Amino acid sequence: MAMLTIMGMYNFDNTIFDSMYLPTGVDRTKMIQNIILETAELETVYPAPSFFKSAVGLWSNCQAFTWDRIYSASQLEYDPIENYNRYESETTGSNKTRTGSDEGSSENSLSRTGSGNDSTVTDADKKTTVSATENRDTTTAQTTTNEIAGFDSAALVTHDKSTVSGTGSDDSTRSGTETETNDVTVTGTRSETVTEKNTTTNENSSTETLTDAGTRESHIHGNIGVTTSQQMLESELEVAPKLNIYSYITNEFKKRFCVLVY
Repeated sequence: MAMLTIMGMYNFDNTIFDSMYLPTGVDRTKMIQNIILETAELETVYPAPSFFKSAVGLWSNCQAFTWDRIYSASQLEYDPIENYNRYESETTGSNKTRTGSDEGSSENSLSRTGSGNDSTVTDADKKTTVSATENRDTTTAQTTTNEIAGFDSAALVTHDKSTVSGTGSDDSTRSGTETETNDVTVTGTRSETVTEKNTTTNENSSTETLTDAGTRESHIHGNIGVTTSQQMLESELEVAPKLNIYSYITNEFKKRFCVLVY
């Protein structure tokens, strides 16, 4: 009885696996060769190459989520005899950045223009007149008394006395004229122009960064005693074959596209 295998169909058309989805990282050539080897003695349920190609593409895309998760799990690194693995990382402190900008500008401007008109000032002559008359009458009287002490007494007694009297007259007249002349004439023109300008510009820019941080890291791992190391090793040997993505996809392919009659 003649039958068509996956290997026979691939030898006829080597593009029948082109539409098959595989997780990123899986070697396509290795996967195809493993499928052909494992199904070499089994008849395919879809002997038409074009239909088989479309069926493989549809089926593999429906399995994409499961295959991606299995492949990701198979790439994890862990110690099979440890059941406790904890990482801690702590960062304390703060970072502060302060930026300041100070810019100022001031301008003072003063303009002043002045012009004086012509002016003339004249002081007129100043005259002063002084006139005075003085009359003076005088009367004088003078008395002279001489005293002497005797030989037998210390008391003074009048010796002699004389009196002189007289009358006098003094008439005087003073008249005059005092003249002071002060002529002052000032003539001139005054013109003044003042321009003042003061400009001040200040600019100040600064950036300040303050960092105050501390980091602490710890890694705690090992066996907390719930299971023995031997029990964990047995579990590892049991699960490891299931993480072989090539074997997993090949077995699933065989179930879906081959007649499982040996």
